[in-house]
Amino acid sequence: MTNESGKAAEINDDEQPDDAHTVQLWRQRSADNDVQDRPDANLILLTDAAGKVESVVSQVRGSTTLPDNIQRGDSLYAKWTGIAADRLKHSIRKATQGRQPFSAQVWDELSAVCYEFIVIPQGPKRVMLIVRDVTDTHTEKQQLEDLAYADAETGLPNRQWLDDELDSILDRVKLRQGRCAVICFEIDGQSGLKETHGEEGLRTVVANVASRLLRNLRGANERDELDDERYSAVARIEDTKFAVVLPDIGSEDDATRVAVRIADELSVTMLIEAREITLDVRSGTAAYPQDGERAEELISGAIVAANEARFSHTSSHKFHTNSVRMQALERQDLLVELESALQNDEFDIHFLPVFAQPAGEITTAEVLLRWPRPLFATHPIREVIRAAEYTGIIVSIGEWVLANACRALKTWREDGHVKLRIALNVSAREFSRDDLPDCIRQWVDATGLDTSCIELEITERLLLQDSIRGFQACNAVTDIGARVVVDDYGTGICSFDSLAASPISGVKIHQRFTAGVDHDPNSRAACSAIVAMARELGLTATAEGVETDEQAEVLRELGCESLQGFLFCEPMSGPDMTAFLVDQTEDAS
Repeated sequence: MTNESGKAAEINDDEQPDDAHTVQLWRQRSADNDVQDRPDANLILLTDAAGKVESVVSQVRGSTTLPDNIQRGDSLYAKWTGIAADRLKHSIRKATQGRQPFSAQVWDELSAVCYEFIVIPQGPKRVMLIVRDVTDTHTEKQQLEDLAYADAETGLPNRQWLDDELDSILDRVKLRQGRCAVICFEIDGQSGLKETHGEEGLRTVVANVASRLLRNLRGANERDELDDERYSAVARIEDTKFAVVLPDIGSEDDATRVAVRIADELSVTMLIEAREITLDVRSGTAAYPQDGERAEELISGAIVAANEARFSHTSSHKFHTNSVRMQALERQDLLVELESALQNDEFDIHFLPVFAQPAGEITTAEVLLRWPRPLFATHPIREVIRAAEYTGIIVSIGEWVLANACRALKTWREDGHVKLRIALNVSAREFSRDDLPDCIRQWVDATGLDTSCIELEITERLLLQDSIRGFQACNAVTDIGARVVVDDYGTGICSFDSLAASPISGVKIHQRFTAGVDHDPNSRAACSAIVAMARELGLTATAEGVETDEQAEVLRELGCESLQGFLFCEPMSGPDMTAFLVDQTEDAS
């Protein structure tokens, strides 16, 4: 329910909460619904300023982390105790006094749960309270803040850190004309573990592997600038791959002995949910200087060698031999193909419109990159994208997309669609560029447009990482007048606090929730919560993946401002988009 300014209308004190339109929008299921335990589910209530429950909008029965069986008339402060109750009381007081949304997180040591309380005023004496269990995201955020390059599941550094660290190691090795080695350990059998033990079992496995690596390496990640012999670098570089750098070796035999010893330790039986698990470990080694003189070459060489060991019937460890080197060159060949495709203008872009509700006016055209088809005859798309991002050619491809999208938008605006914007998905590598605002300005100026017509879509993870740096990248983009929108919102790790403090302009609801909004109470509740929070923060809310009239109708009822999906149209080429806009204009007239 909105007023002319787009803000949520307040409920008058003399209105009964069960009859208020806000409650009608938010109530997703009756009290006798059977809902499976979802430890990440929201608890949504309407309460008075003293914490007395006036209406239960949504709650999960049997939750192990959130109070259940809350009824009208209950006191919230009887459901939480200690510091959690104090923080909840403080949050409600701040929200009602300031008449602004307020959120707070609190770690409850007794229950080992991190709660997020989101309080949205509904008048001077009433609030909407959303409670989330954010234990996992709280832990991950702490890890990101403590170590920007950390792998969230293991606490080890990640691939980006290893690239930088190995470059530093190589500088010192070159000065003393020494030798060093990179060993890649690949853990097999993960898919079977996932089917048997689920995601939690997988996390336990990789955490155990990380612990064993740290325990069995001398000076693991404890750099001693004066003594490389007593130092080794350890990182998790992919889901099932870990890398070890030995900065000071006498011969390849030294690296082999370490690889075999570590592999033996990793292969020792471990207990997962009271069940014994034995991992199959393969390893590959690349040595400086014979296998490469740059970090990228050595790490890639070790990975390829480990892959060869995985398919070997004679040895679980391989060196980066000439035959393995040829396999590594295949990746370089792929990069050459990408560069050639870029130079020859073999890429293409399609557009997927966003429709404002309720009128159905097209406000934005999301730009979708179409990769050259010949590449996929021999390379999986994941491999192509990974190579493009890792080597940095994704930046050049992104500039090509921006330039061509601006040219298309210029044509549409000249045809009378003066309010139309374009939305572009950007990778982490593109978004972290210091010159990204300059690049946007360049192509906007070249086509006679203005920066306000550009919208960048980023992931929740990117927003969280940028929040640690004080929203440096977001501010740089918004300072020139462009917009930043969080894509696929609702399934990532971004807290309400980060969202509220950021300079973003909107959120796009993940299609996982959109798909079930017309029949699944949990999906409907999630969409309602996101729409309400976006409205209170002055953000736009767009639902992705709308495919049926029923989904669209429910989303309109919930107050979702914009819809996007195959119900309205499929992605289309530039000329098809032009014709589509003409048809829309004629229909409107």
